[in-house]
Amino acid sequence: MRRSIISDGAEIASGALGHGAVAVLPDLSYLKWSFRYEHSPETVERNNADIFLEACRKLHAMFQRFLSRSTGHDDGTSGIDFTRVEDCIKDILSFQNGKTQRSKKWRTAFAKGELGIKPGQKIPVYDPGPWDKQRNHFPALDKPEKAAASNVYHFYQAASIHRHTLLRELLPKNNLLVV
Repeated sequence: MRRSIISDGAEIASGALGHGAVAVLPDLSYLKWSFRYEHSPETVERNNADIFLEACRKLHAMFQRFLSRSTGHDDGTSGIDFTRVEDCIKDILSFQNGKTQRSKKWRTAFAKGELGIKPGQKIPVYDPGPWDKQRNHFPALDKPEKAAASNVYHFYQAASIHRHTLLRELLPKNNLLVV
């Protein structure tokens, strides 16, 4: 990838993990973008909507396998073929009018039953306020066990374990090392 002060800083900040050096938001679902590795003339083209749709397809298949192998989790909507919801998902992934509006499209499609779920169910709007309040309240806690009992602490603990597992176990197991 071409280097710049911004991308070098992103690489350092991210521990050379992922695509920090892109120095933009390459994970937006509607983007089409390209990059070139430092020591290669090859340009790599990315179409996030297609990549995200494939990820949705695989998640759907994984949940279908889970339901076929377990009992008591079927709400009557399992077994729906992915092709029935594919166009709706494609439309949402390609939507470019900001994350708030895209999130609203997901919630609306979900509530209308357009994603294969029973109509009427709702996804609540995410509110970071309670988490921020818990995190910002840490300095006022007089005992460590109070902090350790909070949900936000458990989240940070899980995120740390996830990062460690990814960097020190999963990637090395697949001959990918981040030093």
